[in-house]
Amino acid sequence: TQEFRESSGAFRKLLVDFYAGKDKGGSNSTFYLQRYTDLNSDLQFLIPMYQEIELKRSLGWPSYIYILQHVTKSFLREGFAVQEIF
Repeated sequence: TQEFRESSGAFRKLLVDFYAGKDKGGSNSTFYLQRYTDLNSDLQFLIPMYQEIELKRSLGWPSYIYILQHVTKSFLREGFAVQEIF
């Protein structure tokens, strides 16, 4: 639709600025691999979770969200580009 076409450019800019524009500390492949991993993990896990929470909230269900992000020292491996849990 026309409305989608008009807003897609602004949305694309916001998306790129949020994922690739933050922490402009690097311009190597590891930097962009990390940003790509962030985007994909948000699309696969966080966005559906937030949609479900919003649906349950709108229906009056009590909802609780716990987000744990923990990486143990045993997980860190030399030579791996991405050192996080998603």
